[in-house]
Amino acid sequence: MYDYILPIFYFALNYHCNATQPDVVAPGVDILAAYSPIASPSDGPLENRQVQYNIVSGTSMACPHAAGAAAYVKSITLTAARPGLVYDADKEDYVKMLCGMGFDSNSLARITGDNSTCLDGSGKFMPLDFNYPAITFRVSPMAAFSFRFHRTVTNVGQSNSTYKAKLETNFNVTTRAQPTVLSFKSLHEKKSFVVTVEGQGIPDSNFITSSLVWSDGIHTVQSPIIVVSQNTDF
Repeated sequence: MYDYILPIFYFALNYHCNATQPDVVAPGVDILAAYSPIASPSDGPLENRQVQYNIVSGTSMACPHAAGAAAYVKSITLTAARPGLVYDADKEDYVKMLCGMGFDSNSLARITGDNSTCLDGSGKFMPLDFNYPAITFRVSPMAAFSFRFHRTVTNVGQSNSTYKAKLETNFNVTTRAQPTVLSFKSLHEKKSFVVTVEGQGIPDSNFITSSLVWSDGIHTVQSPIIVVSQNTDF
């Protein structure tokens, strides 16, 4: 048991699509877990063994244990079973994101396993607008910045409900939501909104956080907003 994050884990920001990952931080050392028989258990030139289990260090091997622990906690509290609002994303959304990241049709087909293609205009899709609950992006050190994020939420709580936005801000960042009130008449109704994040003066290799919270007085739906200052190209 470790009381700190091991050095095998770094700040979990995917710089290519501006997504925070993973949701559960779980680096591990010498973790016993299932292992793909396609991959050899070692890198030796004559290695041809196939194993169903292996002991490896890292976040990938800890993932099944962390996922099971998270599912157990959720089954006890049951708050995740009644989220109120959800950020839906289907296959088409992921395809649009990959096209916006510059993947061509051949690369896209290898990922999706089918004949998915990038439609006209999909290359202009901004990965920042992928309908992910967290809002994360990278900026140049000490430079001024302004970003707009489009999000859509689906009502899975109660019909005839109204959610109001609350923004927890940081002194380096100004955050706005438009609109600030979402009113739903029925279940599974969708509403869209835009979040604008502006600021400046973040030193290199630093990050600041704030959040957007939607609440109807019963449900509380929080989206973290993370701004990372990084001068290194990835």
